[in-house]
Parts: sequence; C-alpha cells; structure tokens
Amino acid sequence: MKKRLNGLSLSEMLFVLAMSSILLAAIFPLFKLKIGTNGQDPYAITCAKAELAADPGSDSCLEAIKRCKYSQNKACETLGFYADHGSTNEQTAAKTILREVCDQGGQDACQYFIKSCQKDIANCNVSGSSDDLHYYLNMLVNDANNGRIKIEDIIKSYYNKGYANIVSEIDGTCCNPGFNTACRVNGVTSCKWAKRFNSSLDELDSCGDANGASIVLDDSGNIYVTGETGDGSVSSLVAMKLRTDGSIIWQKKYHSSDAAKNDLGYAIALDDGGNVYITGESGSASNTDVAVIKLDSDGGLVWQKRFKPNGSSGTDIGWGIAINDGNIYVTGQTYNGEIASANNDIFILKLDSNGGILWQRRFNASNTDSDDQGYGITLDDQENVYVSGYSDLDHLVMIKVNSSGTLQWAKRYHSDGDHNRGSIVIHDGNIYIPGTKEGWPNARNFTVVKMDLNGTVLWQKMYDATDHDQDYGKGIEVDSTGNIYVTGHSFTGANDAAILKLDSSGDIIWDKRFNATDDGEDIFQGIKLNQGMLNIVGYSHNGSSYDLLVVKMSTTQTADEIFTSYDYTLTTQAPFSTTDPNFVDSAPSFTSGNPGFTTNDPGFPGF
Repeated sequence: MKKRLNGLSLSEMLFVLAMSSILLAAIFPLFKLKIGTNGQDPYAITCAKAELAADPGSDSCLEAIKRCKYSQNKACETLGFYADHGSTNEQTAAKTILREVCDQGGQDACQYFIKSCQKDIANCNVSGSSDDLHYYLNMLVNDANNGRIKIEDIIKSYYNKGYANIVSEIDGTCCNPGFNTACRVNGVTSCKWAKRFNSSLDELDSCGDANGASIVLDDSGNIYVTGETGDGSVSSLVAMKLRTDGSIIWQKKYHSSDAAKNDLGYAIALDDGGNVYITGESGSASNTDVAVIKLDSDGGLVWQKRFKPNGSSGTDIGWGIAINDGNIYVTGQTYNGEIASANNDIFILKLDSNGGILWQRRFNASNTDSDDQGYGITLDDQENVYVSGYSDLDHLVMIKVNSSGTLQWAKRYHSDGDHNRGSIVIHDGNIYIPGTKEGWPNARNFTVVKMDLNGTVLWQKMYDATDHDQDYGKGIEVDSTGNIYVTGHSFTGANDAAILKLDSSGDIIWDKRFNATDDGEDIFQGIKLNQGMLNIVGYSHNGSSYDLLVVKMSTTQTADEIFTSYDYTLTTQAPFSTTDPNFVDSAPSFTSGNPGFTTNDPGFPGF
C-alpha cells in the first residue's frame, strides 16, 4: 500500500484527498450525534438548551432523563453544566430535569443538588424555587413521599463529615415546620407541636366544648385521645387517632340512643391488635352509668357496654382503664346509697375481651360516710392490679388486688387534703402517683408520691408555684433513666397548662407553664412518652369555647423556675372493706358520627 501511494501521480493524490474530505464530512455529524460537543450528551443539550425542558416528556428529555439516571454519556454532567453556566432559562430547564432524575433515584442528579449546596450556601435554598436541596430536605416523612427521598441516604455522609453548608441547611430545615427528610438525616425522631381541635358545632355554653382527658400511643407513635365534644346542648364521647405530626387519621364521636343525655370519655387504652378501649360515663334514665366501648383500629364500634349496680339510681363513672392479656380492667366510682349513706365507693371491674364481667369489687372506707373514687389503674408483671384515687377529698388512696380480684392491701394516706385524680405508673418496681394537697392557706400544690409495690411510701414531694394558688397534678410518666414528668394546671388568674420534670428523687430539673394567646383556661391532663418526646392531651379555651388540646414537646426544656419543691409528711390510715357492687351490663346503643374537628394553634410560647 505504501508503495502504491508512493507511485501516485499528483492528480491521483489530489483525488484521494478530495474523496477523503467528502467521506469525513459525511460521517462527522454522526460522530457528533453520539458524543456531542466537547463530550456533552446531545439529548441533554437538546432538552435543556433547545427545548428549555418545556415538555419533560419529549423524546429528547426522556432520553436525557434515562441517560442521567443510569450515568450514561455524561448526561448528568451536561445538565449540570447548563444548570450552572447556561442562561437563566437554561439553568431552570436543566435543574428541572435533574430534579426529575433525583426523584427517580438517580444518584448523580441528587449529588448535583448536594454539591451545589456544599459549594455555596445560597444554592441550598433558592427563594421561589423547588429545584434545590431544600426541596428534598423539607419533604415530610409520609407514605406519599416514600421512594422519592433517596437523596437521604446519599447526603448522610456529607452531614457526618461536617460540611458546614450541609449541616446548617439540614439542622435548620429539620422540624421546620414538620418531621421531614432533614430530621431523618440528623437523627431527630420527632418534632414539637401544639394543636387545638375545634368542632364547628361548639358553642359558648357548658356543653359547647371539646375536652381531652386521656392519651395512648401505638408502636408506630400514632396518638389516640379521648374526651368529649359538645354541640351546644349535650356532650358526646369523642375519640381521635393522630399521626406523629398531629394530622388527623380519623375522628369519631359516639352518643347513646338517649339523645338528651351526656356521654363522655375519660380514659383510653390499646391492646396488641390495635383495638381501642374507652371508659367514661353515659347518661341514662337512672342517672349516669359506667360506659365501656371497644373500637377497631379505624374507630368502628366493636361492642359497647353500660354498667350499673342492680337497682341503683346514682352516679356511676369509669375514670381509668387498663388492658392486659386480652382482659380489661376498669376503675371509677359507684353510688353506694343502696347499701350505706348516699355516697360513692371505689370499684374495680375485670372484663373479658367481649366485655363480659369476670369479677367486680367495691371498696368502701371504714367510715361509710366517706366519698371514695378510683382514678388511676395499672398492672404489674404478675397481673396484680393497682388503683389510686381519693377518700373524702382528704386522703390519697391506694388499693392492690390480685388477678382474681382478691384484696392484697388497701391504704389511705393523709396529710392535708391529699388526693389523686389522674393516672399512675409503675416503673422499676415502684409506683408513682401525681396529685394535689393543701399548701398555703386556700391554695393547693402539685404532689408526687413514690411507693413500693407493698404501699410503703419511699418519698413524697409537693411543688408550689410562686403565685401560691391552685396547682393540680394530673398525669405522670417515668423515662428509662428514672426521670419523672408530671402534667396538670397552675392558676395565675386563669389556669395555665403546667408540666414538671423531676429527677428520681423528686427534685425539679425543669418546669414549664403555658398560656395560650387567648389568655383563657389551659389544662394538661394525660401524658405518654415516646422516643424522647412527651405527648400530652388536655384542653384550651379559644376565647369562646374549649378546644381539645394535643401537644408534643421535647424532654429537654429551659426551666421557667416557677415551682419550688418541699417535703411533707404522710400518715397511713384505716383500711377498706370489700363488697360486690352487683354491676349488671346493658347496651347503651352508641352510634358514631364525625365531630368535624379543624385545627388551630394555641400560640404557646416556645412552640
């Protein structure tokens, strides 16, 4: 070949060169179509530059998306070039396609938004744009966004390495405003919030209110609350299931067939199958009956029961409920006028999973004129049942029975006006009881009593606010390290919601009081602890009526330094006698409806 070329004439050589030029001119566009100008992807160029991504479903844009997603032909680099160096319209177009690729899990596209933020803090959250890292970090963690937040896995390494812009954007976006991808990256498990739930039927009178009384959480952190809601004439029992961010999953109100009577929920519990149990009161022709209802996980009625002593015409109310191994335990008050002077006794009722009575017990102090009521109820690992309450508004009461209802011990504890009207909890073999007692003249203080499972008091403390007025403890929880959280209310011209965190000896770690912007009544009642966050139910006045209140707050707070703790002395008094209250059950014929709750912000400082 070399020899042949050496033998070509000048004219032949010119002819060969001319034909080579023609051939090169013919194949160059094909070569350019494959690799693009300067190694750029032609489809990405066409989509971002020529079409300005006006139709992301065009052939060029779809091909650019596919190539970028699978790291082919430098499509992501091409889009990134136009996103950084193109005209304003080209930048917008390229970022739109990169976001689409990242939405589909394309790592190179996700890396573009991360590295842009890493280089320049101004790129992290671009005003008026969703084509930035903030768009992904602010995605709420919910079913709708599952699968769209692959960027979470990629960005964790940047956060852990401490890149300043990345850390700042993630920490500043978490919980602002909800539980989002940023929280998943920096390890925050939940966000604080406070919500009031108000029905359009609420009116300004004693029945036009929505009050929360009790709270429980499932394994996923979903929140269940019960209480009451009114329509201006009567009250109905209400139940709600909320997500961890406070949004409503379902809401139900339940009313018996007697439309003129009140029905109210006071305590709520869950079983392992997600069924919901509520006790409270239901108005009847014979006054007020203990109500117990079972709901499925969607709030549908499974069964409903009323309980009242045979022939009684008094007030019977369920104040507390607990579930263990498929059995239901209820405590409260039952009218004893048929057997003694007209007053109340504590009762404990054990039901099977269908609401049938297994056993029932009535407890009356040796002074038959006393008013005895049970409120808190819990069980230990041996299925012994513990009930707290009060006797004559002047004595704290604790009762222990075994799983068969046999009395183990019953004690009254006296100081000045001690009583419990809230929950109790067992932690590490000890019982913790919130309450109130007389302190300053015409005033009351928070109290917490710690005792062992034999009823021996280990310590007792009272907590007085600087106002020296009416302070009541209602709910209690203990964390894994033995810190104690007590909820209630404290009077400052009107009741403010109050919470104290105590150490294992009862000394104050921090205290908080909350007053809504309406400057009305605010009450904390039930409390449950989950993943370092306190979930609290209560009620708050909105300026015209009461709203059901649910709050989620951190276990770490700055102290208001309002409360001071004091020791005081308790003496143990006379035991109780036990009888059968002769409860009979009937169906209250509850029907359910929608209370129509909408949410509003109470405006608590710190939220």
